[in-house]
Amino acid sequence: MLAQLLVSPTIKLTLNQTFAFLRPSPAPEHVPSADPMVTGVVTLTLPKRKCIKSLSVRLVKIYSLLFSNNESAGETTEAEVILASPNDDLPLEKGQHHFAFTIILPSSLAPSERSKLGRVFYRIVATAKGNGVVASDITTDQKIKIIVSPAADGETNDLNLWMEGFDPEIGPYAVSTVSQHLTVGGILNFDLTLAHPPATLAIHSVSAFICTTYGIQSIKTPTKPIDRITRRLRLFVVNHTSPPDSHFASAPSCITPGSETPIPFSLHSSRHLVLESSVWGLPSPIDAPSANSPLVTIPEGHSYRLTHLARVPSDDFIRPSTLLGTKTPINVAHQLVFEVLFESLSQDATSSSPKGKRNLKLTKSITISSCCCMLENLLVPIYSEVEAPVVKSDAAKAFEVQCVCATSKDELILQQRLAGVEFIRRYEDHPTKAEYRAN
Repeated sequence: MLAQLLVSPTIKLTLNQTFAFLRPSPAPEHVPSADPMVTGVVTLTLPKRKCIKSLSVRLVKIYSLLFSNNESAGETTEAEVILASPNDDLPLEKGQHHFAFTIILPSSLAPSERSKLGRVFYRIVATAKGNGVVASDITTDQKIKIIVSPAADGETNDLNLWMEGFDPEIGPYAVSTVSQHLTVGGILNFDLTLAHPPATLAIHSVSAFICTTYGIQSIKTPTKPIDRITRRLRLFVVNHTSPPDSHFASAPSCITPGSETPIPFSLHSSRHLVLESSVWGLPSPIDAPSANSPLVTIPEGHSYRLTHLARVPSDDFIRPSTLLGTKTPINVAHQLVFEVLFESLSQDATSSSPKGKRNLKLTKSITISSCCCMLENLLVPIYSEVEAPVVKSDAAKAFEVQCVCATSKDELILQQRLAGVEFIRRYEDHPTKAEYRAN
């Protein structure tokens, strides 16, 4: 009898999913939005008959923010479901009692966030309040991850940028940046084309960066000025010591009649450099390049094309973009920066072009998805005629969200190709010089 008196009631919370994807709408607040739901079960185990005053399930946001070396922290209730109210005066018999629940998540919720400038995370909290003066509350909680996706349901966050212009020394230029699904830790394919440089041109380096601007806003004091911090992360830099995946030039006299396909000229092996150096002005393997050696020297009247595959840094270094319609204390915006360091080798004394190295800089705003927005989480699975092997796993692991950052580059390329994208241009995909002549 005494042992039964010492046994306390217990509460258990079971969630059917531990993460949720939000798709915020930029429409006014009075316009209904497609809000996702989180479902689960609360289990009360009572050692004896007891009256429950109330039973509730809440979505609680916990945050900590860094303002000019001053930290602000707190928590707020974002959504709540009442399973039993004080007016119910709910008597429960000894044993287990199960209460199913559904919480609607507002699409404007701030995503789960972790960075040196602040953190935002969520918990589902279940609380049962006892009836009586000496009755105590029992509570439990489970973590849940909130992920914001810029793509509509069943679609991907594709990127297809095209930047073009004219420079007096470079001539017409075009830069394309393509990704079927741009995420933190994802891949980008860059393509640079110089159509017709007006004079001999030395390209020293080609590089791409992501500039991230963080805006930290106080939750307790919304009128407080927003702290803004900008950071620059390198995607790639190619030069004579670190060549690109592929680059090649073309000239009318070196193209097979009836074919517009340019001849590749800068390979990663010394054997090919010997064959091509006399034609394209590339350094011979017997001549060690100096620190100032260019990536390539483009003769006057020739075109030039460079392609390179780059990978976005992992979530330890970069955070996903904040979308319009999201209410968050940590706002993140990204800009893609593409730079070409070049030097005109014109011998024209009447030329007004400045001598020395110059930097062509192109900037464009982009939206980067969370690394949790993997293709298999957003799209219908890709089926094949070959039956996939069955992987045995427990039910809990089946609901764990995976991350792009932990996926290899080769696997990401394969995923995008299976999704119908063939934008990756590696040198091994190009035919050799002998194959061009054979055609």
